[in-house]
Amino acid sequence: EITFAEGSHLKEIKNYAFRQTGVSELELPESTNNITLGTDLFQYCPNLEEVYLSSSVTSINDTFGHCGSLQRVIVDENNQNFKVDGNALYNQNKTAIQYLFESANVDEEGVYRIADGVTEIGTAAFRGQVDIKKLIIPASVSKIGKYAFRYCVNLEEIEFDLADSQLSEIAESAFEGCSSLKSVKLPVAVKTL
Repeated sequence: EITFAEGSHLKEIKNYAFRQTGVSELELPESTNNITLGTDLFQYCPNLEEVYLSSSVTSINDTFGHCGSLQRVIVDENNQNFKVDGNALYNQNKTAIQYLFESANVDEEGVYRIADGVTEIGTAAFRGQVDIKKLIIPASVSKIGKYAFRYCVNLEEIEFDLADSQLSEIAESAFEGCSSLKSVKLPVAVKTL
């Protein structure tokens, strides 16, 4: 467990800070500053199960990549930037999905449906989700971030609302390592791939 002293002045935790450690829980403190979390903070931390984001956490940058054992992220009720709904971490107004927990609610056939109203799938948000075989992306999604579905090795099918899709941008390596994905029919609005 990692703890911080009361009255913390923490501003930032840099990339890979807790990489390959045995940490199981992290409670980010209330701080006199806004807190930014770097990339892959907990890369290859097989024991990490729970993270608490205080109201001071304002920025997450692919923070939970390679966190296969993460079961829960708890967001302080006063946090103005993030919220958890079910098995996903979103921005406060639930238009951008930041991270899907390993304990995701994938149905018995391996189907995961992204919530209507989501406009952005964040960087590495679904990375390594091996239980997903089919992904349903609503018309509201306009951007898919870098590495969004990287190493979803059992992902076979992606369904877009082709008639009404607002998807215009798919960032680099969005589907890298999706070795079971054979074909995808992209919406007409896609401009950047």
